[in-house]
This record gives sequence, structure tokens and C-alpha cells, in this order.
Amino acid sequence: MTLLRGYGMTTITLWQDLARMQTLYDDWRTLLNNCAVVETLGASTWEMAKNLGDVFGVAPEVLRDMPPEHALVSAPGTRPFQVRRSDCLRDRPFCDRRGSNPWFSGPGPGASAGPFGR
Repeated sequence: MTLLRGYGMTTITLWQDLARMQTLYDDWRTLLNNCAVVETLGASTWEMAKNLGDVFGVAPEVLRDMPPEHALVSAPGTRPFQVRRSDCLRDRPFCDRRGSNPWFSGPGPGASAGPFGR
């Protein structure tokens, strides 16, 4: 994967947990360092916040205190910054494109939450 960038190719990888990347790839730092953009949706534990804080160069509290509707982005030439996460249930560009989902029976705040809640 690290060679692809040199050939002008772009890949998008999604990781649920940094520890998973560390377990699967001995050279996980090389993979991470070759990413043009790194984004996290937050940290649910203090350990995760410390690890991701090291990756992003921010205090763990930044990740732990981040609102659930935000994400933290690191891109070349910028300091890490927060963005509002897209919401396919409420954001206009996505509303007409989504199909039915058994977990959400409606498009708005009063929608059914499905069997496990929201």
C-alpha cells in the first residue's frame, strides 16, 4: 500500500481501532505516515485517546471532549481540526440517495430507532 502513493494512486482504508492496525501490520507506522489525510471519529476510552492523541499531536482530552457529531482531521500543511460529521439521515445531499434501512424507519428526529436504539 505504501508504494501506491508514488504511482499517483489513492486508497481509502477504514480502521475501527488503531490497535487492530498495530496487530496486523508490523510496519503500521509506515502505513499511517503515508496517509495524506487521517480522520478519527473520537475516542471512547482513555487509552484510545492517548494513542490517537500521539498520532494527531493533540492532548487526549481533545479527543475525549470532542462532541459526538464531530470528527478530527489531520491533513498536510494544517494543524488537526474538527469538522462536523456527515449525517446521511439528516443532511440534504444524502437524504434522497439513501435506501431504506430497517434500523431507521424515518428521516428525522422523530424516526424509529430500530431494535437497538440510536
